[in-house]
Amino acid sequence: MKIAILTDSSAVIDADAAANLDVKILALPLLLGQKVYYEGQDLRDGELFDLVNDSKETLNIASVSRETLAQQMQILADAGYTDVICIYLANGINALDENLRAYAKAEVRALNVHLFDSHTTGLAQAKLVRHAAKLVKAGENVTQILAELSVMRDKTQTIVIDDIRNLRKTGYVSNGTPVVGNALLH
Repeated sequence: MKIAILTDSSAVIDADAAANLDVKILALPLLLGQKVYYEGQDLRDGELFDLVNDSKETLNIASVSRETLAQQMQILADAGYTDVICIYLANGINALDENLRAYAKAEVRALNVHLFDSHTTGLAQAKLVRHAAKLVKAGENVTQILAELSVMRDKTQTIVIDDIRNLRKTGYVSNGTPVVGNALLH
Protein backbone atom coordinates (compact mmCIF):
# COMPACT_ATOMS: atom_id res chain seq x y z
CA MET A 1 0.00 0.00 0.00
CA LYS A 2 1.38 3.37 -1.04
CA ILE A 3 -0.57 6.36 0.33
CA ALA A 4 -0.67 9.84 -1.21
CA ILE A 5 -1.84 12.93 0.62
CA LEU A 6 -3.77 15.31 -1.63
CA THR A 7 -4.97 18.71 -0.48
CA ASP A 8 -6.14 21.88 -2.15
CA SER A 9 -4.36 25.19 -2.40
CA SER A 10 -6.46 26.71 0.39
CA ALA A 11 -4.15 24.85 2.78
CA VAL A 12 -1.28 27.27 3.22
CA ILE A 13 1.63 25.03 2.23
CA ASP A 14 4.37 26.34 -0.02
CA ALA A 15 5.83 24.26 -2.83
CA ASP A 16 9.08 23.45 -0.99
CA ALA A 17 7.26 22.21 2.12
CA ALA A 18 4.86 20.18 -0.03
CA ALA A 19 7.79 18.55 -1.82
CA ASN A 20 9.55 17.74 1.47
CA LEU A 21 6.36 16.24 2.89
CA ASP A 22 5.46 14.49 -0.40
CA VAL A 23 2.08 16.24 -0.38
CA LYS A 24 0.24 16.82 -3.64
CA ILE A 25 -1.60 20.13 -3.95
CA LEU A 26 -4.62 20.63 -6.18
CA ALA A 27 -4.76 24.26 -7.29
CA LEU A 28 -8.15 25.83 -6.67
CA PRO A 29 -9.32 28.13 -9.45
CA LEU A 30 -9.99 31.64 -8.19
CA LEU A 31 -12.71 33.54 -10.00
CA LEU A 32 -12.62 37.34 -10.13
CA GLY A 33 -15.34 38.65 -12.39
CA GLN A 34 -15.22 36.42 -15.47
CA LYS A 35 -11.50 35.62 -15.24
CA VAL A 36 -10.04 32.53 -13.55
CA TYR A 37 -6.65 32.67 -11.82
CA TYR A 38 -4.45 30.05 -10.18
CA GLU A 39 -2.12 31.14 -7.41
CA GLY A 40 1.46 30.17 -8.12
CA GLN A 41 0.67 29.74 -11.82
CA ASP A 42 -1.01 32.93 -13.03
CA LEU A 43 -0.18 35.08 -10.02
CA ARG A 44 2.88 35.76 -7.90
CA ASP A 45 2.62 36.32 -4.13
CA GLY A 46 0.61 39.42 -3.37
CA GLU A 47 -0.74 39.93 -6.89
CA LEU A 48 -4.09 38.41 -6.00
CA PHE A 49 -4.65 40.96 -3.22
CA ASP A 50 -3.77 43.78 -5.61
CA LEU A 51 -6.23 42.46 -8.21
CA VAL A 52 -9.00 42.11 -5.63
CA ASN A 53 -8.36 45.58 -4.20
CA ASP A 54 -8.42 47.13 -7.69
CA SER A 55 -11.63 45.32 -8.67
CA LYS A 56 -15.25 45.86 -7.79
CA GLU A 57 -15.86 42.14 -8.25
CA THR A 58 -15.98 39.59 -5.43
CA LEU A 59 -13.31 36.90 -5.35
CA ASN A 60 -14.79 33.40 -5.39
CA ILE A 61 -13.41 29.90 -5.50
CA ALA A 62 -14.47 28.31 -8.77
CA SER A 63 -15.24 24.63 -9.12
CA VAL A 64 -12.52 22.07 -9.77
CA SER A 65 -13.86 19.92 -12.57
CA ARG A 66 -14.29 16.18 -12.26
CA GLU A 67 -12.00 15.83 -15.27
CA THR A 68 -9.23 17.71 -13.47
CA LEU A 69 -9.70 15.50 -10.41
CA ALA A 70 -9.59 12.36 -12.55
CA GLN A 71 -6.38 13.57 -14.23
CA GLN A 72 -4.75 14.26 -10.85
CA MET A 73 -5.79 10.84 -9.55
CA GLN A 74 -4.41 9.16 -12.67
CA ILE A 75 -1.06 10.92 -12.15
CA LEU A 76 -0.96 9.52 -8.61
CA ALA A 77 -1.92 6.03 -9.79
CA ASP A 78 0.76 6.16 -12.48
CA ALA A 79 3.28 7.08 -9.76
CA GLY A 80 2.45 3.82 -7.95
CA TYR A 81 0.07 5.08 -5.28
CA THR A 82 -2.75 2.72 -4.29
CA ASP A 83 -4.61 5.04 -1.93
CA VAL A 84 -5.09 8.78 -1.67
CA ILE A 85 -6.27 10.67 1.38
CA CYS A 86 -7.91 13.91 0.26
CA ILE A 87 -7.81 16.57 2.98
CA TYR A 88 -9.88 19.35 1.53
CA LEU A 89 -11.42 22.76 2.11
CA ALA A 90 -14.43 22.82 4.41
CA ASN A 91 -17.55 21.31 2.89
CA GLY A 92 -19.93 23.79 1.32
CA ILE A 93 -17.41 26.52 0.51
CA ASN A 94 -17.14 25.32 -3.07
CA ALA A 95 -17.98 22.30 -5.22
CA LEU A 96 -14.71 20.47 -4.52
CA ASP A 97 -16.37 18.29 -1.88
CA GLU A 98 -19.16 17.29 -4.25
CA ASN A 99 -16.76 16.49 -7.09
CA LEU A 100 -14.43 14.50 -4.82
CA ARG A 101 -17.40 12.48 -3.55
CA ALA A 102 -18.54 11.79 -7.11
CA TYR A 103 -15.06 10.64 -8.07
CA ALA A 104 -14.74 8.44 -4.97
CA LYS A 105 -18.08 6.76 -5.76
CA ALA A 106 -17.28 6.18 -9.44
CA GLU A 107 -17.04 2.53 -10.38
CA VAL A 108 -13.96 3.09 -12.51
CA ARG A 109 -11.25 5.03 -10.72
CA ALA A 110 -7.50 4.87 -10.65
CA LEU A 111 -7.06 4.29 -6.90
CA ASN A 112 -8.78 4.04 -3.53
CA VAL A 113 -9.96 7.48 -2.44
CA HIS A 114 -10.44 8.42 1.21
CA LEU A 115 -12.12 11.77 1.82
CA PHE A 116 -11.42 13.92 4.85
CA ASP A 117 -13.28 17.22 5.20
CA SER A 118 -10.96 19.50 7.15
CA HIS A 119 -13.92 21.59 8.39
CA THR A 120 -11.55 24.51 7.97
CA THR A 121 -9.11 26.22 5.63
CA GLY A 122 -5.73 27.93 5.71
CA LEU A 123 -3.22 27.18 8.43
CA ALA A 124 -5.54 24.85 10.35
CA GLN A 125 -6.05 22.76 7.21
CA ALA A 126 -2.28 22.82 6.58
CA LYS A 127 -1.67 21.50 10.09
CA LEU A 128 -3.89 18.48 9.35
CA VAL A 129 -2.11 17.89 6.04
CA ARG A 130 1.36 18.09 7.61
CA HIS A 131 0.34 15.65 10.33
CA ALA A 132 -1.10 13.21 7.80
CA ALA A 133 2.11 13.34 5.77
CA LYS A 134 4.17 12.56 8.86
CA LEU A 135 1.90 9.61 9.65
CA VAL A 136 2.34 8.26 6.11
CA LYS A 137 6.13 8.51 6.49
CA ALA A 138 5.86 6.72 9.83
CA GLY A 139 4.13 3.80 8.09
CA GLU A 140 0.62 4.25 9.49
CA ASN A 141 -2.27 2.80 7.47
CA VAL A 142 -5.24 4.75 6.09
CA THR A 143 -7.57 3.82 8.96
CA GLN A 144 -5.05 4.94 11.58
CA ILE A 145 -4.33 8.19 9.75
CA LEU A 146 -7.99 9.10 9.35
CA ALA A 147 -8.68 8.31 13.01
CA GLU A 148 -5.81 10.56 14.16
CA LEU A 149 -6.91 13.33 11.81
CA SER A 150 -10.46 13.14 13.19
CA VAL A 151 -9.22 13.54 16.75
CA MET A 152 -6.97 16.41 15.73
CA ARG A 153 -9.76 18.13 13.76
CA ASP A 154 -12.14 17.80 16.70
CA LYS A 155 -9.61 19.49 18.99
CA THR A 156 -9.06 22.34 16.55
CA GLN A 157 -11.33 25.31 17.04
CA THR A 158 -11.90 27.07 13.77
CA ILE A 159 -14.72 29.30 12.69
CA VAL A 160 -15.91 28.92 9.12
CA ILE A 161 -18.44 31.52 8.08
CA ASP A 162 -21.04 30.55 5.53
CA ASP A 163 -22.57 34.01 5.27
CA ILE A 164 -21.10 37.42 6.15
CA ARG A 165 -24.54 38.55 7.33
CA ASN A 166 -24.08 36.36 10.41
CA LEU A 167 -21.12 38.50 11.45
CA ARG A 168 -23.09 41.68 10.86
CA LYS A 169 -25.89 40.40 13.11
CA THR A 170 -23.45 39.85 15.95
CA GLY A 171 -21.73 43.20 15.45
CA TYR A 172 -18.33 41.78 14.53
CA VAL A 173 -18.56 43.36 11.11
CA SER A 174 -20.25 46.69 10.65
CA ASN A 175 -19.79 49.78 8.57
CA GLY A 176 -17.27 52.23 9.96
CA THR A 177 -15.89 49.91 12.62
CA PRO A 178 -12.18 49.18 12.13
CA VAL A 179 -12.31 45.48 12.83
CA VAL A 180 -9.96 43.02 11.10
CA GLY A 181 -12.98 41.43 9.45
CA ASN A 182 -13.92 44.71 7.82
CA ALA A 183 -10.47 45.01 6.30
CA LEU A 184 -10.51 41.45 4.99
CA LEU A 185 -14.12 41.12 4.01
CA HIS A 186 -14.99 44.48 2.47
